Amino acid sequence: MASLTGNQINQSYQGLIKTIDNGAVDPTVLKQLSDGLGGSLPIEFSQVQTNFLGLVDFSSATVSGLPGGAAGLINGTGSNSLVSAPSLTTIAATAGFSDSFAIGNNAKSNAAGSMAFGSGAQNTGSQTWASIALGQNCTNGNNGAIAMGGGAKTTGTGAQAIGDTTRAYGPGNLSFGQNCQSTGGDGNVLIGRFISLSSGQGNTVIGGSNVTMPAGQNDNVLIGRTNSVGANTSNSIAIGLVATMGSGANDTVIIGRGSSAGAGAQDSVAIGRDASVTANQAVALGYQTVASRSMFVSVNELETTVVGGGIIMYSPDGTAYKLTIANGGTVSVAAV
Repeated sequence: MASLTGNQINQSYQGLIKTIDNGAVDPTVLKQLSDGLGGSLPIEFSQVQTNFLGLVDFSSATVSGLPGGAAGLINGTGSNSLVSAPSLTTIAATAGFSDSFAIGNNAKSNAAGSMAFGSGAQNTGSQTWASIALGQNCTNGNNGAIAMGGGAKTTGTGAQAIGDTTRAYGPGNLSFGQNCQSTGGDGNVLIGRFISLSSGQGNTVIGGSNVTMPAGQNDNVLIGRTNSVGANTSNSIAIGLVATMGSGANDTVIIGRGSSAGAGAQDSVAIGRDASVTANQAVALGYQTVASRSMFVSVNELETTVVGGGIIMYSPDGTAYKLTIANGGTVSVAAV
């Protein structure tokens, strides 16, 4: 370290540090420092404040007097894993497998690539790889699953439970909405509020409210609020507010507010508000139409809109006849 002792001022002033304006240090106004030649330095002073104007490297220094702070994220026990620091929570988070994350009080990620965010969020067991738990006390019990929302839970492979207290316990089940619960079966989709299903495959309920699917139903579709389907019914579709499918009404389609299919009305169709089918292979078209005869199409009234058109019917021997009407109202029947 060079000393100023014995050096003349005119030969050494260049290395002296001073205020940039050569004045005294001000009680409150910051002044930048410079060397003896006026070259500015990246620091400002007053009697009460110091500012750094550039990069500051404390890597080789011991800094004292600064308040200490708790760590935020630290490495878990698995390779490339991260957990929230134990000092931040009552129960330490754990991430014991590679590429896993656990952030929050008692959060756990017990499989590779899994993530748990929130107090009590957990991917339990070694088979929950690539699963995501997001929310207070939400849990996953198998791989590729997603539990999102307070108390949401999954147990099936690839299951997804999204919403407050949702459940998706079967493989591939999706429950989306408050208290939607698919507690069995597989490949079922529940979207709405307070929908429940305990078994069955491939069922879809959308927009429901307070809907309970009977056990053992397969491949049904319900779209609309407060729809329902009876026991032992499969491959049927109900669309519309309060559309009701009776028990055993397999392969039946009802569309419209208040539309319905009676018990055992299989392979039938009802379209229109309050339209209803009560027989097999029956079709009801229109407002409040009831189809009670098998293999019949029931309408309130029928209009053909093609000028000169008609209705074709078949005789017992299979001959086709067309019923038409001429100008003046004369009705005629001719083979076609």
